[in-house]
Amino acid sequence: MIEILVDFCFAVDIVLMFLQAYMDVVNGETIRQPKMIARNYMKSGFWPDFISTTPVVLKQIVKGNSDLEQIVILFRLLKLMRVRRLSKLISRLRWPKEDKS
Repeated sequence: MIEILVDFCFAVDIVLMFLQAYMDVVNGETIRQPKMIARNYMKSGFWPDFISTTPVVLKQIVKGNSDLEQIVILFRLLKLMRVRRLSKLISRLRWPKEDKS
């Protein structure tokens, strides 16, 4: 049950990432156009996020096939990268950097 809840939270995070503006590293502009945000997310982190949110149901489907079970486990390990990203976000919210302007 908890695993399903965690998967749901990560799925919601994927949707929110398509709505989140980002800073263009080349010119420092904040990009707010939905098409540009989607394109950037698809290039940068969508696929690992999507694969790591493999539903528990898929895990049950491949049960008994040890090769497929190992692949699903590897994909779900990608979730650790997302937890790391979340911890960085939380630390930035707690201790904002000083404004250098």
